[in-house]
Amino acid sequence: MLFNELVKVFPIMIAVAAGCNKNAVPVISKSMSLPDNAEKVIAAQNQFAFRLFKEALEEDNTSSNKLISPLSIYLDLSMVYNGASGSTRTDMQKALQLPDSSLDLLNQTNQTLITGLPKEDRDVALHIANSIWYRNTGTQPLAEFLKTNSDYYHAQVTGADFSPSTVGKVNQWVASQTNQKIKTILKQIDRADFMYLINAVYFKGQWKNSFSTENTRNRPFHTPDGGAVQTPFMNREGLFNYMQNDSLQLVELPYGNGNFNMYVALPSAKINTGAFISSLNESRLKQYISALDSVKVNLYLPKWTYSYEINDLKPELTTL
Repeated sequence: MLFNELVKVFPIMIAVAAGCNKNAVPVISKSMSLPDNAEKVIAAQNQFAFRLFKEALEEDNTSSNKLISPLSIYLDLSMVYNGASGSTRTDMQKALQLPDSSLDLLNQTNQTLITGLPKEDRDVALHIANSIWYRNTGTQPLAEFLKTNSDYYHAQVTGADFSPSTVGKVNQWVASQTNQKIKTILKQIDRADFMYLINAVYFKGQWKNSFSTENTRNRPFHTPDGGAVQTPFMNREGLFNYMQNDSLQLVELPYGNGNFNMYVALPSAKINTGAFISSLNESRLKQYISALDSVKVNLYLPKWTYSYEINDLKPELTTL
């Protein structure tokens, strides 16, 4: 019986909503009824996720932990895309990695994800919500645009005076959709602001195979600069879907009944952090996941709590 140990854990946590199909990057299980050719949109979302993550890391080259939700950003941009035309539409199509301009397919696929993903696992709490807030004085948004986003993205549409009281209403909406985890998304409204398109994703899942608090011990956490800090590590020995090659170790950590998983990647000591991230893409992740096998693993995973904020995605999205 194989025995492997993850002692030095690299802080990249790849959270993927998944079924157990290992022939592709897992996004949804086969139980969800997708529209024809939806795999094109799913592939575009995966490509967008990897490209956006790399661009975000290049823009913020500090040593802080990074946490982004590509699905949130993709759904938000998809709502905006419904109102785009001309060169803006062409540029957004490129940024969204869409192979063609089939807006109906994009909307139908996103609608299925928004309504279907939360039903994938009764033991996991997942909530996806969208809203549109627009200034109700002056120019009005097209009714067709609002209806499309309401129908496909289940967006709550609100016309408001964009006074200071609107800030509180928007923040209250976000707090209610995230179980009070995100309480503030707006601090003020600028005079030039006309519309806010907001996505909120809330996820809470218990490990399918939990870690015992009695096994948590301080261990050295190795940082990319070669240093080490003492931090609490959870520990569990058991069977995990696991793979290892010259580049990395990868372990799958299921939530609930296993329809949602976290993938934790640990690059080998000889590979630079930046180089590892640059090498990671949808195709390579497919290969890694397809190589996973049930193996006895002595897993050490650091406990962590952190938040991350990006105030301006223009540079990243312009590059895309």
